[in-house]
Amino acid sequence: MSDTSSQLAALATSGEPQATKVQQYQQLLDALLSQAALEDLKVFVHTVVQDTMGLIVSRQLLSHFAKALKAQAEMDTPSIPVEVLKELATFAISEIQPRALSFEEEVTIIREALAKIYEDEESWREAAQTLMAISLDSVSRNVSADGKVGVYLRIAQLFLEDGDAVQAETFVSRASLLTHELTDAKLKLNFKAMHTRIQDAKRKFVEAAAGYVQLSYTVEEDQRLEALRLAINCTILAPAGPRRSRMLATLYKDERCPQIASWEMLEATYMERIIRGSQVTKFSEGLEAHQQALTTDGSTILDRAMIMHNLLSASRLYDNIKFDELGTLLGINAEQAEGFTATMILEGSMRGHIDQIHGIVEFEGEVSETEAVRSRSDVQIHDACQQINQIFLKLEAANPEWLVAQQ
Repeated sequence: MSDTSSQLAALATSGEPQATKVQQYQQLLDALLSQAALEDLKVFVHTVVQDTMGLIVSRQLLSHFAKALKAQAEMDTPSIPVEVLKELATFAISEIQPRALSFEEEVTIIREALAKIYEDEESWREAAQTLMAISLDSVSRNVSADGKVGVYLRIAQLFLEDGDAVQAETFVSRASLLTHELTDAKLKLNFKAMHTRIQDAKRKFVEAAAGYVQLSYTVEEDQRLEALRLAINCTILAPAGPRRSRMLATLYKDERCPQIASWEMLEATYMERIIRGSQVTKFSEGLEAHQQALTTDGSTILDRAMIMHNLLSASRLYDNIKFDELGTLLGINAEQAEGFTATMILEGSMRGHIDQIHGIVEFEGEVSETEAVRSRSDVQIHDACQQINQIFLKLEAANPEWLVAQQ
């Protein structure tokens, strides 16, 4: 029998009052933790979870153990080696499992500590799976809506870090069922931010851009320009079309956007100018990792977005153009240019028709979103001028002498 086993046996059979015994057990546990004595700590945990210990005492000791473990896990430089903490937490969860219903609060704290260790190691999936095993709907534990949503959002965050937007969305969806019960305003904001990040990760760029714009008015002051930067990125990466044009107009008119490094790219995109390779390269440096992923044809999301944008810009400049010339303009070959053109026409992003015999695309004139905004302004100015003219004519008819005197 080890020295720790002997001490535990002696404590169990001593005639001391229960409160004194608990204090002595805790002192022994603290000593073992300070020594990082892994095997002795395993013996301690194994002994504490047995039925013979008594549920009240077991809970007190496991709670002390779990809180000490969590405190170590949250330290920048824990006094117990991380590998020891990890093995100890894993062992404790395994030992408690047969009586998990009796120690739900304690095992939750241990799982949170283990998840923090995995997170610090950037083992995102392991951290998420550790938290997923926490029981949030138990009868014996009354977990508030705020508590549940906090766990769901943390799991979603971890899956996003692991590049799994599908799993992340599952837990954000669970959180969404409880948002009406939330009392913590910061948690509500975190939910909106996580929902927007998932739309971004799933390449729903227009929706994500709208979410980032909303966040730019509600997050902390020092985070608002960052939210706008992300909105600009998503908008530029979105497929060309009316929805993207409306979002471009929203951002272009936002007086805060000129402070952002990607302003020139936003302006060029909004003004429907042809965007050159050097501009694209500079802009790509500010993209997130998932936004630089390759598509099925080997190009990046940004490459495709720029080809579609430049193709739409070309449709404003040319009545018709050969595909080999269009390919040169877009930086791709003639066959790819024809493919992109056909896709955009079929999707309704651009109007025109293809003459495959002669290898030409003929663009049909249409008013772009930018031009439509300008046209509406021209109409308003024209209407105002007409109204002023009507007033002038009425003054002339009512008092011609006064009008002559003013000339």
